[in-house]
Amino acid sequence: MRHFILIISSIFLMVSCRTHETIIQKKEIKYITPYVLYDSLKSNYGFIKSMTGKFKAEITQNKKSNNVYGTVKIKKDSILWFSINPGLGIEVARLQCLKDSVSLIDRYNSKYFSGNYLYLNSLIDFDVDFSSIQSIFLNTLSFFSNVSDTASVLKNVIIKKDKNGKFIQIENYRKRIIRKNEGDVMLPPVYERVKVDNRNLRICELFIKDFKDNRELFIEYSDFIYKDILKSDFPQKIYLLVKGNNNTIILNIDYSKQDFNVDSQFQFSIPSSYKPYQINVK
Repeated sequence: MRHFILIISSIFLMVSCRTHETIIQKKEIKYITPYVLYDSLKSNYGFIKSMTGKFKAEITQNKKSNNVYGTVKIKKDSILWFSINPGLGIEVARLQCLKDSVSLIDRYNSKYFSGNYLYLNSLIDFDVDFSSIQSIFLNTLSFFSNVSDTASVLKNVIIKKDKNGKFIQIENYRKRIIRKNEGDVMLPPVYERVKVDNRNLRICELFIKDFKDNRELFIEYSDFIYKDILKSDFPQKIYLLVKGNNNTIILNIDYSKQDFNVDSQFQFSIPSSYKPYQINVK
């Protein structure tokens, strides 16, 4: 195993050649343990202290679409900051996510919200937290199971490959017993599938199915560009689909600019004249 990790590390040092060949040889994939693959993915993230990006996004909710422009600022493991405008350079909303709280400034309606993630979860009909949102925008691996440590999930995952060895698939699910009239039925409460592009060892797809509550999350990353500061590829487009019982949200993000490890200001001040949203979250 130690020899295998050294091989992977050596390849990372040569990644600037930008070859489209697979990094991990097809015959070696079946010998990879989940822990080795996880460490290899983490090694290929590059050193990210912060990120700032400007983007255009199309938001579709229940077949109604709107185009917006925005800025995302991330101070890793600390702050997620978003500013949204309709294209006229006038901000209509600002969102700040901390590890244990979410705050929203709605400039269009002169209102604000400040509370926990239950409100955000109710809006999108899916359970997320700081770590999962950060992983979406940084293209990193974070299992959405109700666990405190991603690495602790690895003992239950299954690794698969396609016939060409160009993609590696990580699957994770835990079964539970439910009682029905005809008897006990074994059902996976949450199924997670992560698809890794073996040509750059970056996550290109994520799919989550919550069988208990009949909810789905699908994310696709595309248009990867090599970033010198990261010594790795990074996606320029993110497609996100959230499907709940009564709500479907599609978000298409297209970056026009990305900067890494540059100091940024995270200004967030709620005007005293704004009124709080009256929200009841079950």
